[in-house]
Amino acid sequence: MEPLIVVLRSIQNTANDKHTSASMTWDAINRAIQVYGAPDIDYERFAQLYDNDPTLQSIIDNFDQRGVQIKTNAGSPSPEMMGSADKGKSMVAAAAKHATKLGK
Repeated sequence: MEPLIVVLRSIQNTANDKHTSASMTWDAINRAIQVYGAPDIDYERFAQLYDNDPTLQSIIDNFDQRGVQIKTNAGSPSPEMMGSADKGKSMVAAAAKHATKLGK
């Protein structure tokens, strides 16, 4: 499975377990996928991937120049949460922790 999908699914699962919404900035996503040695991603590259990947479409609620909103059972975060650095950092930490467990 592509590293980006693994990271986003992990964040989605963590958010669902915590009954919360999830959003990440591009910087936060890039830090999380570095665990896998994946190249950085930005809005343009993500848009191309999203347009051609039904799995990615099933995970993402919305995305823009700031980052992504992940589909969760709690729904989408408010737009101002997209810029929240603390939220992104906590989700990245959870994703990285989960990702390292998957790689073992």
